Amino acid sequence: MENKKRTLGFTIGFISAVIALVTGIVLWIYGSAVGDHYAVAPIILILGACIALVGLVMKLPFLSILPGAAYMTAMGLYITSQMGNISGRLSDTGFGATGTELGMLIAFCVLMLVATILALVTSFMKQSKETA
Repeated sequence: MENKKRTLGFTIGFISAVIALVTGIVLWIYGSAVGDHYAVAPIILILGACIALVGLVMKLPFLSILPGAAYMTAMGLYITSQMGNISGRLSDTGFGATGTELGMLIAFCVLMLVATILALVTSFMKQSKETA
């Protein structure tokens, strides 16, 4: 099935939403498994991905900037919630360190950053060849 109405902006937006959705779910599961459960960032990531997918599928261009804002908010909240963990891991004192490993924390932040950049790029592109 060939769909010629989709553009590069649609594809980038879709990839951004999938990255954010998977990152939110994995972050939720991983946080629960290691006893470092912080629910706000994963929920905002998942909501942002749902908004992106609805905007892409329903061709609502005014929703295109909201996912990037949601992903940036989630990343900022996640980093600030993990400051004690980061300092405890980097200083090797263990003070403030939780169950989240530093490598996983960096991986989650990189994935959120990639999703944010892709969402912001796609918000300035056309998502379909139709004039809507």
